[in-house]
Amino acid sequence: MKNGLTKNSRVNRIKSHIRLNICDKNSRRAGREIYKEYHTSARVTAIKMIGVAGLCEGAGTTQMCIMLAAFMGRVLKKKTAVIGDEKTYSFMLRQMSQARAIHHKGIGSRHAYSVNGIDYYCGMYDDYTGILRQRYDVIIQDISLNSAEDTFARTVSRLSGCDVKLLAGSMLPWKSKECEKKLERVRRFLDVRGLKMVTLTMCESPAAETIEKYGVSIVAMPFERNPFTISSKNLRSLMELLDIM
Repeated sequence: MKNGLTKNSRVNRIKSHIRLNICDKNSRRAGREIYKEYHTSARVTAIKMIGVAGLCEGAGTTQMCIMLAAFMGRVLKKKTAVIGDEKTYSFMLRQMSQARAIHHKGIGSRHAYSVNGIDYYCGMYDDYTGILRQRYDVIIQDISLNSAEDTFARTVSRLSGCDVKLLAGSMLPWKSKECEKKLERVRRFLDVRGLKMVTLTMCESPAAETIEKYGVSIVAMPFERNPFTISSKNLRSLMELLDIM
């Protein structure tokens, strides 16, 4: 035993490291192919604003926003920013602690950071969105429908102003009812038919009821342990989510 590791555990760590490197190489290769084929496509250039609205707590809204930012910024090479409210800050900070380099940005918000070339702004919204749109190719909005600072209509209006509108919810039986109530309120201000709802939890019965009642499509949310990086298995899922393919 050396440094607290047995021979077998050291071998397993080496094998794990090799597998990760292979996965990274596959991701980079696939990313380059996607960039060459889609970077200047009409669909990609038309995407200026992406909105992800959480229908319940713990739906993975912020995680989804970070993954979309990594895809748009690191794969499609678009200058990308994520903006959200104060509630997103603690989650983002925990996720950012896994990244290699975090740079503080002093633009408009005390909670503004840059990670891997993508900028994240928390605690700022309408007043700065217009300014940021002039600086970035793509802005991704992390939208909380439980905001205590804004009216419900105003938060929904942020989603309605996006080129890509996504909902994030849960299909667990005890969570799906909460999502349905939120959808009822959302559709007073926005036609939700045809919108995509991403979920980390897929239960057949609640999903079927939600689809039939509201006309949304329910999609399994791509997941990464570290959302700042995208593995090859999730590249296609993100392209389908954004209707790029």
